Amino acid sequence: MIDTHAHLDTERFENDFDEVITRAKAAGVDKVIIPAIEPSAYDRIVELADKYDEVYFGIGVHPHSADKYDDEVGAKIYQIATTHPKCVAVGEIGLDYFYDNLPEKRVQQHAFREQIKIAKKVGKPIIVHNRDSDEDLIKLLTDEKDDNLQAVMHCFPDSVDLLKSAMDLGFYVSFTGNITFKKSEHKEVLEQVPLDKFMIETDSPYMAPVPNRGKRNEPSFVTEIAKKISEVKNMKYETIVEQTITNSKKFFGIATVLLALFAMSSTAYSQDEEYYYEDEEDSPVEIYEEAPYPKFIGIGGFFGTNTIVESQTFIEDENKEPANISYEGITAYGGSITYGGLADYLILQAGYSYSKNTKSVETAGAIEPNIHQILEFSTLWTPNPHNKINFYGLIGPSFIMNSINGTENSQLGLNAGLGFILNVPIGNIGLLNLAAEWKLNFELSSAERELLKADNEFETIESNNFYSIPRLNVIFYPNF
Repeated sequence: MIDTHAHLDTERFENDFDEVITRAKAAGVDKVIIPAIEPSAYDRIVELADKYDEVYFGIGVHPHSADKYDDEVGAKIYQIATTHPKCVAVGEIGLDYFYDNLPEKRVQQHAFREQIKIAKKVGKPIIVHNRDSDEDLIKLLTDEKDDNLQAVMHCFPDSVDLLKSAMDLGFYVSFTGNITFKKSEHKEVLEQVPLDKFMIETDSPYMAPVPNRGKRNEPSFVTEIAKKISEVKNMKYETIVEQTITNSKKFFGIATVLLALFAMSSTAYSQDEEYYYEDEEDSPVEIYEEAPYPKFIGIGGFFGTNTIVESQTFIEDENKEPANISYEGITAYGGSITYGGLADYLILQAGYSYSKNTKSVETAGAIEPNIHQILEFSTLWTPNPHNKINFYGLIGPSFIMNSINGTENSQLGLNAGLGFILNVPIGNIGLLNLAAEWKLNFELSSAERELLKADNEFETIESNNFYSIPRLNVIFYPNF
């Protein structure tokens, strides 16, 4: 089961958080989503998500704190939402007109609208708070609705009209403990809500459901909400539970998150003094930084195989068809220096590659092996710099120095490729990168050379080479 809304980051859970999670799991609740309220809580929420497998979270500014929203906070929301694998939503955000001492309506509406724009940009759904603001809320959501916006209206009230508006927009609704109260008037809403459009939540520590009303609410109590819905809809409890799990995973993309976590595991650090240890086995406890993998200066080497495709154009005999000769399995090795101080997602790399092609003697009549040396200047771009596995693309200029049949020539070239890096922190020493990469080098012009013919005479040709080098890189970034 999934408790889609529980404020477990509050001080009311400071002393027994582990026990709360244990009771939740015993009740069948294996995932809990903590929505953020204000910027001061972000570090605590991220810490809990990093420490507990069961915890996921939303990031945002609640309408009660709308006056704390500004461009800097918006940038922080964007950064966390795009980089942390367990951030599944932007929220809790919305409108609240119930109290007189809350930020002005226009301030709330501005913060709400700006955070909706962030959610659409990062491709995350929103968790919506609404109290006494139905008309403005629906108008604003209608204005912002497009194919990139998905929303759940949490702690849904007993309004059939609001339910219709939410369904018309294609949104979800979520029910909490208030549907179990004696004076609840949710029956008609519960009867009419489509099976594929609702979720359940506790809104812990608030609104504990009957029979726990008056107690501190916690995720294990979410079972009472599922029981009430099954009673009103006259359906089996197990059916309701299974439906809410399906809906929640679909809405928050939790199945996708689990696959990403399996591949990427946890966040690690290098060239950063903030290492600390708290668990029983002295393994690193994850903390969140703006740049979990700062890569300042790194040095490394690589080993791979070079496939060389030589295109030949005959100058003296124009009637001859151009020929392509492929040399496969040529050993390639070299080294590199990298610099990542410009931006998290950008790495500059200068590398050297060496290949000795003896197959040109064995199969193509060359007098001596061809030597290919390449200076590669590459820009690596990674869309996921905060993950343990960084996928990247690269492009840049090359300077290619060939010795073909003993004749030296140099060419300008272009390199491009794809790869991924596994970040392996080594205590406080630094960060080790293990990278699998496929890099291509293209010569931008042709060069004349002598080709040995069968009668031991030479023929002048124009030659252009293409190099395909899959390689394994090892790069070390010391902890400065």
